[in-house]
Amino acid sequence: MDRGAKAYPGGLALAQSSNALEITYSLEWQLGRLLREKKDINGAIAAYDAAVDTLQSLRRDLVTNKDVVNQDVQFNFRDSVEPVYRQSVELLLQSQQGKPDEKTLEKARERIEALQLAELDDFFQEACLQGQRVALDKVVDQNNSQAAILYPIILRDELQVIVKIPKQRLQSYKTKISQADVEKLLLELRRNLVNPTATKLVQTQSQEVYNWLLKPIESHLQKSGVDTLVFVLDGPLRNLPMAALYDGQQYLIEKYAVALSVGLQLLNPKPLVQQQLVALTAGLTQPPPKFSKYGPLLGIKSEFDGITKAGVSTTRLLDGDFKKKNLENEIGAASFNIVHLATHGQFSSRLEETFILDYDGRINVKDFDTLFRSQGKTIVELLVLSACQTAAGDSRCSTRFGRSSCTSWGT
Repeated sequence: MDRGAKAYPGGLALAQSSNALEITYSLEWQLGRLLREKKDINGAIAAYDAAVDTLQSLRRDLVTNKDVVNQDVQFNFRDSVEPVYRQSVELLLQSQQGKPDEKTLEKARERIEALQLAELDDFFQEACLQGQRVALDKVVDQNNSQAAILYPIILRDELQVIVKIPKQRLQSYKTKISQADVEKLLLELRRNLVNPTATKLVQTQSQEVYNWLLKPIESHLQKSGVDTLVFVLDGPLRNLPMAALYDGQQYLIEKYAVALSVGLQLLNPKPLVQQQLVALTAGLTQPPPKFSKYGPLLGIKSEFDGITKAGVSTTRLLDGDFKKKNLENEIGAASFNIVHLATHGQFSSRLEETFILDYDGRINVKDFDTLFRSQGKTIVELLVLSACQTAAGDSRCSTRFGRSSCTSWGT
């Protein structure tokens, strides 16, 4: 083991001198794991820090030079990259040894943020979240003294929650539970939520999630006068409505205002101006013949009628009128603050397999960039995707679509 540890610096120097970033990060990661086994925690943290920094540089190169970079370097995030970030965060949090350090907690949050943004860059193959950003903590401290931010992090053997209460230092607590057990319960609960006969089971399961995320801090929240909870969720937690968490007597929405944020950084945050709601509604009751595996959506007309009856001014594109070009023309010509799309879709962690259906066929996720860049005078504040599968996908979708800022795609 010692011989291996001594061999790594030479290999690292060679990889660094050759600018072989894909080799460099791998060696730095291996060195970090080796030092961790030897109980050299500070050395291991430094090695993981170096590996993450190298990965950040490598991602930038892959994104900005995607036409010239060797495609063999396009690695799989689940197998090759995500473990580096999550093991690094696990090491950071374990290094506290019961003595919470705000700088360490902040570093852990930022590292998970970096992972999720790197996944997004990898998916779209372009740099996302460009522009001036403002820290969510700062917005809460300055503008909402009664809001708390909860940032859960799913690790291999535990679930960590980092909490920000206005004007106070960061706090953290954890539940010893395996990642596999967390994901299993969340998947079961998500399925049971849409079963009207499973109310008791939903309450039992959602209370368990409540105990993970909120029970250790609930008395502190009450003493601090917190009335709003802002969740920045990790992994499969994104698929679960936080309002449905249950404390044994009440659902969370009965106790707090609940908000979700896609991350710790906001792009040009500003309050919404009260104005007339103007919606563009587009739907497909019958899919195109070549997509016959998707069934008809006969409830769309009544769905749109309900939006109109609610007092929302609407423009409607239905069936033959629902085409990508018509959608683009309407968004470019008028001032819609709501776009409501009722149609089938397929959602995947693969860019080319992610789309919704219009009358002519597919509207790919990348097409939304063009659609919303040509929007009219009013920025679209709410995009609704309404159909059976628009909240579904594989295990990577919740991260990528929950955070998507390369386009206006989202739910």
